[in-house]
Amino acid sequence: MHRNTETSADRRTQAPHDAVRIDAVKPGSKILQTPASPEAIEGFREIWQAHFLAKFKARVIHPEFVVQPKKMLKGLLSLTELRPVGWNSGWHPAFSPQIVQQCLDLPANTRWDVWRFTLDTPDLDASALAMLKQAGYAYGIIPDQPAYSIDVAYGLEAYMRNLSKDYRKTFTRKLNKLKLAGLVSEQVDVTETTTVAEFFDTFFKHHLAYWDAKAGGSYFHDACERDYIIAWCEQLKAQGKLLLLETRINGTPVTLHMQVRLGSTVWSFLIINTGQYLDYYPGIVSIYHHLARAKAMGVTRIHLGPGDHNYKKGLCNVVTPRSTVIIANRQSLMGRAYLAMLKRKQG
Repeated sequence: MHRNTETSADRRTQAPHDAVRIDAVKPGSKILQTPASPEAIEGFREIWQAHFLAKFKARVIHPEFVVQPKKMLKGLLSLTELRPVGWNSGWHPAFSPQIVQQCLDLPANTRWDVWRFTLDTPDLDASALAMLKQAGYAYGIIPDQPAYSIDVAYGLEAYMRNLSKDYRKTFTRKLNKLKLAGLVSEQVDVTETTTVAEFFDTFFKHHLAYWDAKAGGSYFHDACERDYIIAWCEQLKAQGKLLLLETRINGTPVTLHMQVRLGSTVWSFLIINTGQYLDYYPGIVSIYHHLARAKAMGVTRIHLGPGDHNYKKGLCNVVTPRSTVIIANRQSLMGRAYLAMLKRKQG
């Protein structure tokens, strides 16, 4: 299988550093440009703040930043963390000299111990890191789980040919099981035929049941999480960026899927099996329909997000390395000690 490892050269015309390179490039493949990110969508930050500031005891100190208390070392240590507005994971869409300058310009009495964020490694701007170092701020960079996506710019057949022989065989075998049983599958866009609230009323029930049984609990038990995703999807729908999908086998919904459409890129955010026809690999069937519909929809790339899951490794032909950056406030003894400890653990 030919797989692209995204680099900064794929992201912008000038690479910030040479540490990351393309390891494998599909012959004739085009440079993968940075798609717009969901956190850049109008209203995203305001919706996040409205639903999560109280939960995380966070406080907005700048349009780009919040500060919040954070338990470390299994609760033995509490630090005040500076982090980007939005995304509970501290995701940052970019790291630039402008962002660093905004941090340096914060009022002198702004208390924080560490500035932590996660981003795609190709977006880790070396000039921004140099600014921090020059200003006397120590930092550490920790590899995070990579993000996986599918480049379907060349169509479904070309994509299938580029799968590894073993995975293509497995993928085809799972799809053929459905056909041999005489079952028919389809994927239906229900964005305009159901309300967001109705869709998620069903989605939450299946998500709670599945994750309560599998991993000890769904985060959608939290009313903040449920209210947030509904509010955000209402806004996305009004902006024409929301996709609510049902994959059906013989007319019965087997997966429910929430996606964000930005130009020719689809970001896959939420998916859950309904528990029906589980012997016929509903997740694989759902992904196949995404791929089959992509060309007609004008979609060239499908983001499946971070996480080293085997199905992503098998299906995805683009791997984007990600990093977590931790910056110690030079005025915080606690922050500098915490960073030093992390560096010792990293070796």
